[in-house]
Amino acid sequence: MNTYRSRVSITLVSIIALAFLVPVFPALYDGDFMFIAIMLAVMTMTLSLLFCIKYVIDGSTLKIYTLWFHQDIDITTITKVEPSRCMISAPASSLKRLAIHYGNGKVVYISPRNQDDFINKITTIAKL
Repeated sequence: MNTYRSRVSITLVSIIALAFLVPVFPALYDGDFMFIAIMLAVMTMTLSLLFCIKYVIDGSTLKIYTLWFHQDIDITTITKVEPSRCMISAPASSLKRLAIHYGNGKVVYISPRNQDDFINKITTIAKL
């Protein structure tokens, strides 16, 4: 069993943080500390989602774990693994992603930290 954490992009973290912090500055001026506390709590929870994504290769199964869901993909059904910068919502914390094509035209975008090792293991099992 091999476990790969998701690569975390500083760009993605910055965009999310800015989206929450920009409204905080006027609230500081107004003294609305309840709003500030709520925004900072929601920002912290949102950013923590980026750091809990992992991918596990367990035998011939690729398991994708996030905080809220778990997906299993039979590696023998994978037809292609290719680099991608697709910005579609995906279980990936970076924009440097891999497109995993599997099954009947399905695609999942992931961003393992050690992409070369990950690709080697997947392609060996899938016999690509």
